Amino acid sequence: MYPLAHLVYILWRVGKRDEAAEQFGQLRRLAAQADLDVPVMQRLAPVAAELGWPSDWRQSPPAPSDVGERPPLEQLGPLRWQPWPAADFSLPTADGQPVTLRQFSGRPVLLVFYLGHGCLHCVEQLKALAPLTGRFAEAGVEIVAISTDAQPELTKAVERAGVESFPFALAADPQCAVFRAWRAYDDFENVPLHGTFLVDGHGRVRWQDISYQPFTEFEFLLAETRRLLALPQ
Repeated sequence: MYPLAHLVYILWRVGKRDEAAEQFGQLRRLAAQADLDVPVMQRLAPVAAELGWPSDWRQSPPAPSDVGERPPLEQLGPLRWQPWPAADFSLPTADGQPVTLRQFSGRPVLLVFYLGHGCLHCVEQLKALAPLTGRFAEAGVEIVAISTDAQPELTKAVERAGVESFPFALAADPQCAVFRAWRAYDDFENVPLHGTFLVDGHGRVRWQDISYQPFTEFEFLLAETRRLLALPQ
């Protein structure tokens, strides 16, 4: 746009007024949003005046007619953010019994996705969460930790933590199907990610953290859990 403004000015100065007027006509359409106070535009004011154009010689572009049909707003999602439905799952636990999201219907549950017993930070995460299990229970929240380990290897996280057991269920997802369903998975690198999810009693995700490192701020999460679950449904 600015090179064209320079061209118009030069053509006008050298006497090629017809050509200058033609190029100026193009500039009027291109400069619809231009600032007329900048020097390169200011010096075109006398040219516009001699051509009989207004001081604001810019031309607004025609409204496009090819924007397509506007879909009904109700098809574009809710007006306000709403917690989304959590994906159900069925996974074996360390004792061989299946655990499903459906079995927590009517009760909030905290899900911790961790990368198996070989992840030291994950073991530390579970150790940090264990002492708060009772306080989460007082808030009405149960806890399930979902691992990339196979079912026979789930107890290895307990061994690495140096404890007799964890006060919550450990579930096996070695194929990472649930990790993918809950988007705790990097599809580009093809690796699972750490994830922490708070699901309310209606099966909706109220809070989540997905990251390359495990979430450990459980005191904060406990307070946030109480706040979120106290909000109107």
